[in-house]
Amino acid sequence: MSQPEQKKEPTQKKNGSDVVAVKEQLLQKDAVIADYTNQLKRLQAEFENYLKRADKERQEFITFANENLIKKLLIVVDDVDRALEQLKKSGADEAIVNGIAMVAQGFHNTLATEGLKQIDAKGQKFDPFVHEVVTCINRDDCPENTVVEELQKGYLLGSRAIRFSKVIISKQTTKTEKPKESGA
Repeated sequence: MSQPEQKKEPTQKKNGSDVVAVKEQLLQKDAVIADYTNQLKRLQAEFENYLKRADKERQEFITFANENLIKKLLIVVDDVDRALEQLKKSGADEAIVNGIAMVAQGFHNTLATEGLKQIDAKGQKFDPFVHEVVTCINRDDCPENTVVEELQKGYLLGSRAIRFSKVIISKQTTKTEKPKESGA
């Protein structure tokens, strides 16, 4: 019976060192799991950002895919609007004026459904992001850099200007003071 006791002691020592080794392995595996978990979280966040970015790019593509066509149609819309104004001034038959007005309104409505908005210019402060200055005129009856006349309508597609409003802006007349004469 003494022999089995001797065998138990080394086994218990061996088991004690095995427990320490297993604990060390367990700690190492916990560290690996934590590392993989962090990598997974980063990849998940990157993927979510990718999805958001791809969705935004897709929306921008849809919005601006027809920009070139819309720019070309604006020339036709301008021509129809000018023709309508000339018909009104010339006193043309009311039925013809109404027919052309319906065509013009149809153009404007169709382009509006595609995200096109007319830029309000007259009476507004000059904005270089949506207005193009053709000339300045001296005006004391309104603040400086105010749009006093719109020569060509400008348009936004979404929030981006696809055609700037061509405008005339006000400029304050400078009043020069007469030099003071000094008495000698």
